Amino acid sequence: MKRSSWKYLRFRHLQTRIEGYGYHYSFSRYASMLAAGSAAVIGIGKLNGLETVFIGILMVALLGVIPILVLKQFAYLYDQNRFQDLVRYMEQMIYSFQKHPKIISGLEETEGLLDGEIQLQVRKVRERIEMSQAITYKEAFYPIEEAYPCERLMEMHDFFIKVEEIGGDYQNALAAILEDLKMWTERTYLFQRERSQMKKKIIWSILCVMLLCSVLFRLMAGSLEMMKTMDSFFYQMGTTGILLGFLCLFVFSQCALTGTWLKRTKEISKEQIQKDWSHIKEAPGQYQRAQKRLQREVEKQFPRWLRTMILGLQTDNVYRAIVESADDAPYVLKLPLEILIEELKEDPVSMRPYDHFLKELQVPGIHSAVKMLYAYTNTGTEEAKEQLGQIIKQNIQLTDRAERIQNEDEIARYFMLFYVPMFLGTAKIMLDMSMLFLVMFSLWGKMY
Repeated sequence: MKRSSWKYLRFRHLQTRIEGYGYHYSFSRYASMLAAGSAAVIGIGKLNGLETVFIGILMVALLGVIPILVLKQFAYLYDQNRFQDLVRYMEQMIYSFQKHPKIISGLEETEGLLDGEIQLQVRKVRERIEMSQAITYKEAFYPIEEAYPCERLMEMHDFFIKVEEIGGDYQNALAAILEDLKMWTERTYLFQRERSQMKKKIIWSILCVMLLCSVLFRLMAGSLEMMKTMDSFFYQMGTTGILLGFLCLFVFSQCALTGTWLKRTKEISKEQIQKDWSHIKEAPGQYQRAQKRLQREVEKQFPRWLRTMILGLQTDNVYRAIVESADDAPYVLKLPLEILIEELKEDPVSMRPYDHFLKELQVPGIHSAVKMLYAYTNTGTEEAKEQLGQIIKQNIQLTDRAERIQNEDEIARYFMLFYVPMFLGTAKIMLDMSMLFLVMFSLWGKMY
């Protein structure tokens, strides 16, 4: 337990923190949870033949983790409400911007339709814009972007700023942002359900294994000699340690799978990316792990870069949009973009530079999108609009695929927790069997 978490053992500190999330938590609810947990620990301890002292150790551990579990559950509800508030804000800002492409008017209209913390943040942004002529829009949006860390929020604000400063035909791109927002919301709710199901699976796994171990123990503990052996310090400590393992697994799984929904995308370390690209460039096909790692990272990050490109194409040609996007591109794309820009300088007409872009990773969806960028350079005005619409659709599909991969990776990291109870159960059965063998050897010794 972290040092800062110890203070939550006092109910007053726990209650204050929960009220900070906007919820009320009474002492009677807390006491009933402690009572239920204590009854469960006593029952499990008695069922496994533990003495009072060792049941007391389990009780102390339980009293230490219950505040963490309670706090984590309220933090989850708080983050879920924040996610819903953010989606409402973004949807309303997009609808307002579709009618009138002015940031200040969008903020005024949106503020009146929201409530709670998100409304205060929107008001803060609006007041910063109205009260200071020197402040930029980017600086004005900082408070809400800091309070609600989300890549899509920042990208939406960047789009609004670019449209207000430069203008251009923004409706298609704005419609794409709205469509992407709706798909992201659906994916997030699906991800929440998958994490909830994983938590339930782990709980059921723990309960089933503990029940099986308890039944086997009672079957083996039928004789008086066996019961005497169970009083040994070795058995008492071993069983207590295993039960503490079950408790730690339960707490870890509940905390790890009750995560926040608002966080910025994390990239692989720059050192690892440099190392992987170096391996692939030096010996193509020989570093499969590096190639696979880069493939998954590019699939996650490419849609972010393409969204920036789509905004740039509203006012720039393809080459200028690529150059402008390179500085803020995800790190995994920086080296390929540098190579692409150099090749475009040497050969600005043919498809060769676009065909070489990320060719080492062999990701069909990405190659298709890049070829659309090349086609965009060779079309007329009306055809260009249609081509841009195709690029936008392609990017939405790539984004959907990338974030599903990201969610799958998140779930896969915790899937092994489902099997940990089986290892703990095996350890408990081995402990019980060792006690049984001691009884058998003791009886044989008396017989002979």
